[in-house]
Amino acid sequence: MIALHHDNSLNTEWLKEPLAFAQSLAQSLGKEFRQFDFELSETDDVCSSHAIDMLVFTCQNSNRDIQRILDACRNLRIPYIIITPDMEVKTINKDDVVFIPVSMFEEELSKAEIATALGRFCKSHTILIQANDYGTRAEKNIGKIRTLIEKFDLPYDIIKGHKNSYKVEMETATMLQPQYQNSKLIVISASRDYGIDDLLFGPKERHIIRKAAIPVLLLNPRGDLYSLCD
Repeated sequence: MIALHHDNSLNTEWLKEPLAFAQSLAQSLGKEFRQFDFELSETDDVCSSHAIDMLVFTCQNSNRDIQRILDACRNLRIPYIIITPDMEVKTINKDDVVFIPVSMFEEELSKAEIATALGRFCKSHTILIQANDYGTRAEKNIGKIRTLIEKFDLPYDIIKGHKNSYKVEMETATMLQPQYQNSKLIVISASRDYGIDDLLFGPKERHIIRKAAIPVLLLNPRGDLYSLCD
């Protein structure tokens, strides 16, 4: 099931766009769609009791509102998408671009599942953004993700980013150049743990969401997924 959680403080007219986005995504993935109204503190229980496969949230583009969702989703083992009124929200159709920045960290491999699912069922075009590191771990992660994408004969491109593994996701969120006008989604990894800087100034994913011009899909790091294509 694909579930949509609305922020009722948002403009009703604008909410039609995230609703259409979530409904189209559910239809493409062959999933049931349902709109929910629940307290964010109940997120884990709602996902478990209704067998939700993906959550879509709408919220104001403010530190407070975004962080409330991030805190509620820290333990989720499913993808979740955050949409704010500052983003351009359009349904994902054939040949539309899904940006996937890839760093040196092992949790990046879980992004391959999203790339292939959207490529197979939404017919999207994946653009992998490789972190510009001195080492080769980001390049190896790209290679493993690419192996799975090629297994399904899906279209993709690889772009070498200008930023390193710690900043490539933010670079991706701000790189929507004219040639990527059909970009519809960015896929990032949530923080493993919150350090003191994250608690004081906010985690990197909150800053990315506030800057992003299109919806952001987040994946929580999971220790049981990192043997992909070994």
